[in-house]
Amino acid sequence: MNPVPPAPAADSPTSTLVDESLLELYDINKAVAKKYHEHLKQLLTDAQHPVTQYVRSRQLSDEDCTTWQLGYAPNEWKFITKPLVDNGAFVPAVNAGVCTQTDKSKYDFFRDRLMIPLRDQQRGIVGFTGRAMGADQEPKYLNTKETPIFKKGDQLFGIDKGFRSISRSRSAVLTEGHFDVITLHRFGVDTALGKGGTALSDSQVDQLKKLVDSVTLIYDIDPGGAGQLALQKDCEKLLQAGLRVLIFQLPVPEDGSKVDADSWARIFMAEEKPDRFDLAKHIRKEAEDGLIWLGTRWLATTDLQEQVIAESSLVDLLVVIDDDTWRKKYTKKLADLLDCEAKGLTQQVDKIRKQKQKEAEEDDAMSGSVWYSKVDGTIMVKSGKGGWNTVADNFHLFIKYQTEDENENLSWVLELRPTKEGDPIYLEVDHEDFCSASRLKKVITGKRYSLKISDGELSELQSYLFAKTQFAKATKIIRYGYHIPSGVFFFANVAINGQQLTPDEFGMVQTKKDDKPLVLSMPVQNKHKAHRFTLTDTQLSNNEFFKLYAEAHGYENALIPYAWNLMALFRDVALRYKNFSPILFLKGGAGTGKSSMIRVLTAAYGKKQEGVNLKSKNTEAALVKLMSQGSNCPIWFDEYHNEITCEGLFQAAYDNDGYHRSKDNTSSETDAIEIHSALALTSNYLPENPIFFSRCVFVPIISQDKSDAQRAAFYKLEELQEAGLGCLTVELLQYRSLVEQQYPAAFDLLHKHIKEEFAGEKLPERFYANMAQTLAVAFILASTKKIAITQAEGTMDILSELVEVGANNIRRQHRIMSEKTALSEFFEIIQSLYEQYQVHEEIHFDYRTVGNEIRIRLWFPQLYTLYAQQYRRIYMKAPADKDTLQSEIAAFEDMPDWESVKKQFRMRNDGESRSDAATIPRPGCCDMNYMKLSERFGLTLEHRKARN
Repeated sequence: MNPVPPAPAADSPTSTLVDESLLELYDINKAVAKKYHEHLKQLLTDAQHPVTQYVRSRQLSDEDCTTWQLGYAPNEWKFITKPLVDNGAFVPAVNAGVCTQTDKSKYDFFRDRLMIPLRDQQRGIVGFTGRAMGADQEPKYLNTKETPIFKKGDQLFGIDKGFRSISRSRSAVLTEGHFDVITLHRFGVDTALGKGGTALSDSQVDQLKKLVDSVTLIYDIDPGGAGQLALQKDCEKLLQAGLRVLIFQLPVPEDGSKVDADSWARIFMAEEKPDRFDLAKHIRKEAEDGLIWLGTRWLATTDLQEQVIAESSLVDLLVVIDDDTWRKKYTKKLADLLDCEAKGLTQQVDKIRKQKQKEAEEDDAMSGSVWYSKVDGTIMVKSGKGGWNTVADNFHLFIKYQTEDENENLSWVLELRPTKEGDPIYLEVDHEDFCSASRLKKVITGKRYSLKISDGELSELQSYLFAKTQFAKATKIIRYGYHIPSGVFFFANVAINGQQLTPDEFGMVQTKKDDKPLVLSMPVQNKHKAHRFTLTDTQLSNNEFFKLYAEAHGYENALIPYAWNLMALFRDVALRYKNFSPILFLKGGAGTGKSSMIRVLTAAYGKKQEGVNLKSKNTEAALVKLMSQGSNCPIWFDEYHNEITCEGLFQAAYDNDGYHRSKDNTSSETDAIEIHSALALTSNYLPENPIFFSRCVFVPIISQDKSDAQRAAFYKLEELQEAGLGCLTVELLQYRSLVEQQYPAAFDLLHKHIKEEFAGEKLPERFYANMAQTLAVAFILASTKKIAITQAEGTMDILSELVEVGANNIRRQHRIMSEKTALSEFFEIIQSLYEQYQVHEEIHFDYRTVGNEIRIRLWFPQLYTLYAQQYRRIYMKAPADKDTLQSEIAAFEDMPDWESVKKQFRMRNDGESRSDAATIPRPGCCDMNYMKLSERFGLTLEHRKARN
């Protein structure tokens, strides 16, 4: 088999899904890394080969080489070029930087080098560093040239290995070289990163700011002092970025030789150590504070001018520390270092911070007819008679933001700044309240301040604020979840846009879209709603979650609800391609776990949502409001039943039509409320309306005895949903661009293959489309190795597995819809009577096991009487007669007639008989396959809820 894959054919499924040039570069790098790695593994068996000797001199084990996928580029011109040319992949290889082309020749870029793959946070290989093996070979380290996916100053080596530990601890250890990182990871320092032997770049600092609160620096000790000079510069740069910095100083060799983190760690760990010695803990314990370390060096001068510059620089570093506790601690420490009073230094720092945080405003600012007096802290407005009226006597009023939502409703974020004592107060007021003196006075009175102003004076005040003060415009977000115009996902406490955005004191977050700055106002809802959408610090990957989910509920039951939830998270992408949103419908009796399956999925958006009970008296308007409060978030309705009046509303949500209502009783115009949520329904009953049922993806949940492993997984999920699982959504959001790029191809491929499963059969087209829409995102993420939810691994194998599950589900749903027989109606009503405590085990039915088969014994005459009464009550017409039902029961059991099925069983005395015996013989009974009934008709006569 060729080590370098050929370029995908134009019509292949892989190229259809992964036809972007950037993804092609990743694929080239992956294949080349594999070829280099396989070559190194072969050479490591030759102890005399130079690369083997070098690897062993670094004390790199075979396991290290495998873990980091180290490789060897031999001193050959065509080692990778020839197979790439043969397979038509040479041009993308040049673009990836692994091959070179001149007018006359094509050849390898790397030769005679130990190859170190460089990976991004998503573990994709973006480039390589090649360490020279020849003594005179220059440069010693050769990097991939800049490509669309590789820029040298952007890389943090080891981020793929350390991301989870770094995210969890909010800290990192930063070193200079690649081998420093490899060695530290080998000894358990799994937060180690490398800057790649270059000056620390702004891009690397920005990445660290997103990931961590503190950075520990371990830099080289070398004869020329370059490492320590870089340590001082990078320490300052990280402190200026607002990060806490720690310095771990390597020991200075007596002979003046170089020492780096790699060589030090190998020597240090080779010394006798206690069992389970924790190197990471040792480094944390011995590291000294970076700000104090830097200040000590800056002030170690006798030059007066340098001392003044150092003091000023240290004050600037204090100013950028946002955490009050840390700033106070550092202020006290540096006051001792600067030989000054901590109180004075605190006042100086606070003064500068206030100057930076607040807009510069004039003292005693007076403009025309408005006067903000800083002497007595009042606001005065000129009256019509030429005098001045005091409208506020102890605060100044400022506009901080003007906000506008998607419906063009304006609001204003105001600052009430006390002029005597107290902290500023921020409040958001509607535009109508801001333009009415009486309304604005009420709002401000609620904050225990008094505004004495007329409408005319308010107009003068507004004119002054508009002309003389600066305020930003912000977009007001009115729902949690994904905001399409900005590309930001909103939780209640933070927003996500490739990074975590924390709101300021005004509830605003700042980001960019198409290189244009955006200010966004966080959604404000009631406390219960905000609590549900709060992002917690739970750490769990989607792979770990799905493993528990499938263990608890069974793979077949779990796959489609999980895939549907992925579609719900990227619902706008799905709607953009195919304008419908399938409804997830889980049907099962009490105790089957159907509600638990949905509830834990809703926890992926913060905290769990309890299902909206459709048996309660809900108005359509109230349901629509619920369905419009989140975007790309599922909404769960429980206790669906066939008498509900809002089925048309659910169908509109499927069709993405929104909800239309009249503006008022006299107008012919209507308002449209858009629905932004995918709907999930749970019920004990099957939908009777075939038009509605065809809009559902139906998953019957059958009760089963749980194994110990299933129960353990179930209880673990219960525990996790209480803690919140927003981490699942945060992980998935990083793949949005991938989903957007590949969705059309994924949908079409799934639709084509699912439809082929029903060749020659006439099923509604909607079944195929619903299933393709449900599975498309899951297919994209599974086939690109972002999540692991299938047993298959290759793209086509994953496709086959998803198609098989989807086709089985469609076939079952179609059978249920098309086989609405007298027998199916009989058991549907028996299920309903059981839920209503009118049918009881041991009196009307009981179970027995025959081999591996569970049989249910039915007292048919009595069950028929109860069925007939209920049927007439519901449908106002005669039910199927006994003969019809008995014939269908015989056919169901593959028996020639009722006489072959009919039996007599002893059932528990129901108290209606004259006999006092505990059990009574009941003639006219029958014995049926219970699991077959459950699968065919959704019958679940067990685990009934306790009667209230």
